Amino acid sequence: MSLSDSSVSPASLRSLLRKLRDADLRKPHIALAGSRRVSIEGCLSLDFPVEQALRYLLRFSDGTEEVLWLAAEGGELGVWTSDKHGEERSARRQVSMTHDRDGRALVPDWRARIDLETAGIRELSHFLRRLVRGVLAAKNN
Repeated sequence: MSLSDSSVSPASLRSLLRKLRDADLRKPHIALAGSRRVSIEGCLSLDFPVEQALRYLLRFSDGTEEVLWLAAEGGELGVWTSDKHGEERSARRQVSMTHDRDGRALVPDWRARIDLETAGIRELSHFLRRLVRGVLAAKNN
């Protein structure tokens, strides 16, 4: 089996979530379908272990807010949104992460990829932006 055929290990997935938590990313003005926009306003679970899920605050251009949840669930990434009280807004998606031919972790459906070993803030931000767009697009379909 080649690297590009293998799934990302649960340990590597938890490591990615730790990096995303510790980066506490903020990303304004992510374009969505039509004229909608969303901003990533930072990590809400800075003091929690990633095994309990990672939460990021999303703020839409109309002022509404949702929480993006990311969880390592076995060898897959659980991704969903909720309101600030935990009421799910989008169906929980289990997305598998594999490796591309260059060894980067890949979520093929959302064209999100990242080098788990060397990713810095810019790569983490780009990866998170792809996850946000993916889960919100799935929510609206």
